[in-house]
Amino acid sequence: MNINTDINNNTNNNNNPSIDSPVLKKVYPQMLEHISLHGHPNIPLGNSDGRACHTLRRLYVKKELSDKDLELLQEMQFRFSFDDIYEQLDFEEMVGRLLAYEDEFRVNFQIPKKYAPDPELGAWVAAVRRIGPSLIDSRQRERLDGIKFAWVSTRKCGSQFMDGYRGLKMSFIQELGCNDNYADTDFEKLGMDEALEYIMQFSDKDEFVDTWQRVFANDSKSKKWLRSQRETHKKGILSDLRVQYMDQLHSELGLDW
Repeated sequence: MNINTDINNNTNNNNNPSIDSPVLKKVYPQMLEHISLHGHPNIPLGNSDGRACHTLRRLYVKKELSDKDLELLQEMQFRFSFDDIYEQLDFEEMVGRLLAYEDEFRVNFQIPKKYAPDPELGAWVAAVRRIGPSLIDSRQRERLDGIKFAWVSTRKCGSQFMDGYRGLKMSFIQELGCNDNYADTDFEKLGMDEALEYIMQFSDKDEFVDTWQRVFANDSKSKKWLRSQRETHKKGILSDLRVQYMDQLHSELGLDW
């Protein structure tokens, strides 16, 4: 099977190879076009073709792709998962790619997660932010701080989602503040960001489990909001940016979502 030949012949869909998966068969011409434009077949989320690629990844995890389709995707260098991208890619190489992006666009490192020319870079930056400065390797944090990396994305994420997200964090802070060892700490006066920074530095994470249990026992709105995010994610339609926010709750505050 010759991918380069298929790219050259992509104007005629009848030249497509024999494909078993209806999803792959439908998106294959668009993947070839993406290769010709960007050098890879990993169409980002944001349209029906990107969602089809996302579906192919789910089919791969569920072992529902034929050996023939797997061989074709591997030959195309299709990335089956971005989950471990931070661990898989060389840190200094990615910093170099990040600096090249910033040098070209001058946007304070606000690279979109769905960056079509280099989806690995967008996913890697999202993973770095998800891990956060408090948990990442100290030497790598110093390297990123040295280039003035923006640890927080300024890209928008729907207001209704963010209202629920902030409400959940505030409920956590308030419940944690009820513990005896925080009697002298005025979290309300600190504000949410400073309170979270204090919690990350001085709190024993073993107490987070009990705190979350109290949150969901006393705050039905937050409990309903979290259940909605879980269900949306289970259906595979929770956006990458929202997944990033939810994963940050897990890495920083131990929320099992």
